[in-house]
Amino acid sequence: MKKRSFVLLEILIALFLISICTALIISNPLYFYKREIKELEELELKILEYEVFCKIKKKLIKNKISIKDLPKKKEEAKYLRLKDERIVIDGLIDKKIPIYYLIWGRAKSGINEKYVKLHLQISLKEPFKKRGRKYFIYFLFIKKIPKIKKKSI
Repeated sequence: MKKRSFVLLEILIALFLISICTALIISNPLYFYKREIKELEELELKILEYEVFCKIKKKLIKNKISIKDLPKKKEEAKYLRLKDERIVIDGLIDKKIPIYYLIWGRAKSGINEKYVKLHLQISLKEPFKKRGRKYFIYFLFIKKIPKIKKKSI
């Protein structure tokens, strides 16, 4: 009888040691897997942010966003919203990302009145939430094109 209780105790200790070892062996790969997924998401967000920047730049080039109507200071600027985009990584991530942006700028008085320095801030999460907000800032220098006056012949 006494021998049996020791065998049972030894089996319980062996199972306990095996469970601890497997937990330690499995935890590191799971941690690295989660971290890799997070880094992939960060990379996709940076790619998305650059695509949004290109869209806004196209709007500026095609004069869909008027430089004259832009606010002079950041405090006066309002968040503008673009349509939501999706980040999809096969089987890992499928998220809908809201996109907001601020744009403001002014022409420097004096020598370089021909040029406007625009500030563009792109936010890939809700801009009103302080926590977890990601935003990217760009500076654009744009040359003003003067209006052509018709000459009478």
